[in-house]
Amino acid sequence: MYNNYHGRRSCGKTFCIMVILLIVLSGCETKPEPLTIAIMGDQTGSYDLAASYDVMQRAAARMKAHAPDLVLHVGDMTESRVGEDELYRADFQRATEIMRSVGVPWFLVAGDHDVNPQRFEPASTDRSHEARFLELCRDIGLPMQDKLYYSIDFNDYHLVFLYSIENLHTDPRWGSIFLNGISDAQLSWLSTDLETHADSKGIIVVTHHPHWYAWSNWYPVHTVLRKHPVAAVIAGHYHYDQDGGEIDGIRYLVMGATGGAIKNADPESGGSQQYGLITLAGSEILQYELHEVYSDSILEITPRRSMDRIQALSTVMSNIYNDEAFLWSGDSLFTQDKSEIRQPAQSVTLESPANPIDLPIDLRISSMNELLLSPRWVRSDGGTDGSTEMTLDPGERIGWANYSSTGHWFTPPPLWRADLAGGISEADSVPIIGVDIRMSFTDIRSRWIMAQVMFPVKQ
Repeated sequence: MYNNYHGRRSCGKTFCIMVILLIVLSGCETKPEPLTIAIMGDQTGSYDLAASYDVMQRAAARMKAHAPDLVLHVGDMTESRVGEDELYRADFQRATEIMRSVGVPWFLVAGDHDVNPQRFEPASTDRSHEARFLELCRDIGLPMQDKLYYSIDFNDYHLVFLYSIENLHTDPRWGSIFLNGISDAQLSWLSTDLETHADSKGIIVVTHHPHWYAWSNWYPVHTVLRKHPVAAVIAGHYHYDQDGGEIDGIRYLVMGATGGAIKNADPESGGSQQYGLITLAGSEILQYELHEVYSDSILEITPRRSMDRIQALSTVMSNIYNDEAFLWSGDSLFTQDKSEIRQPAQSVTLESPANPIDLPIDLRISSMNELLLSPRWVRSDGGTDGSTEMTLDPGERIGWANYSSTGHWFTPPPLWRADLAGGISEADSVPIIGVDIRMSFTDIRSRWIMAQVMFPVKQ
């Protein structure tokens, strides 16, 4: 109120004194002290969890140097480790010690790797891993009762931690999306919690899954949040950052991985280990930064649309391994058609490469070893040098595409071919046959993503 008072240029001395007295007597409301929060991303999905924790430890040291007020973990701090309860508890303990090393209060939400049981069954009734995670969280003093959702007050701020995987083995993109939401019971708790803390100056909501990818699932939650001074909703899970922008004044953010598996992509497009720093003044975000763990350099806050494009390209590349399949029999390499008729393998031919996005892409394909020779782009005129880049127009060679699924309604004509080297039949072991794929495009910056595709060779 005081900061917005401009007064009149012509006001007299008596009038100005009266206004000042009224402001003082009414208890002029001041903004709360700024709050700086460090954000730790996922550690899971890697082949080496110990290496993931080394990255996490480095990030914690970086965070400490920035002197945040508290640290939030967006989930997937541990791997379920089926049948290895002792190792799971040791992992949890190590991760806990790393979080404590920042030297400020810290809190976390449950991720799917923390609680999912071994058997993949959407809405599984096996709650044993969930119960173990809850037990460990309560043992270290996190303010949970009988549920994995909870809230805290910190200075003038309120922080809400939602449990995004009440239906186990569900996902907002790759799984049973209609089952991946917030239950009515949790939604009722959220509404009561926010009403109870209506005098909070600023609110942050943390959840592991970005439920807003299935907006019909998330909309009831958003409807509750927009009635209150919620500055941001922060999620993890995808292992790459993205900015969903503001909806009704609420910023939707996804945190990248801090030790977990990442894409083989440029650092600004999912190819970096990172941590976040967000500073609030009430419900206003004063600053939001993403830091690369090793250099501590500041990264781009990647728009969601850019990362959706990268994800679509990643999905196309993951389909390419279906283009070839070989049999290794009698120390020789064969192909086999649908009628199970075998023929000596002579080449690798790719039909699946396509452009699923709205921008031109540059495509490069090369052999991952010396077993593929004379690569060429297949054209009606006999083809061109396959070691060069090819540009595909938006939508070229694609049947359907979104950020989690791409494919063809029918098999398109071959795009790239290479000959198999001679002498494979004399090899001492099963050969490894594969290609390196690189796709790139430019939106607000140049972006690229790579994958190594190995074709199945069955014995």
